[in-house]
Amino acid sequence: MKRGPVWLQTRWERRKQETVSRVTAAVEILRQQAREVAFSNICVAVKELYGVSISSNTLKRNESAYQIYLAHRKPPKKGIELDFPILSDIYLMSGTGSELQHVPGSAAA
Repeated sequence: MKRGPVWLQTRWERRKQETVSRVTAAVEILRQQAREVAFSNICVAVKELYGVSISSNTLKRNESAYQIYLAHRKPPKKGIELDFPILSDIYLMSGTGSELQHVPGSAAA
């Protein structure tokens, strides 16, 4: 929790709850419209619904709002699967191969 003047604690808590309420409503609208639940879409929906701007950082820092986002977002991709071992080797050498998944038995080694 933020440290600061005690008299601001009530205001901070109220703002956090307002954010959670707005994000909840925005996610519900996005789902009804079959739109992707993404930070940018939530921010746009909050602006359309309430006329106030909200940043993606606000969503990330507000634990409750972030949990709502996580519960409704599209699951992250599993990683890249390459059929050719030579491409796998090149990809691994590029330093970004932490997500690489080689498909066993796919191309000649």
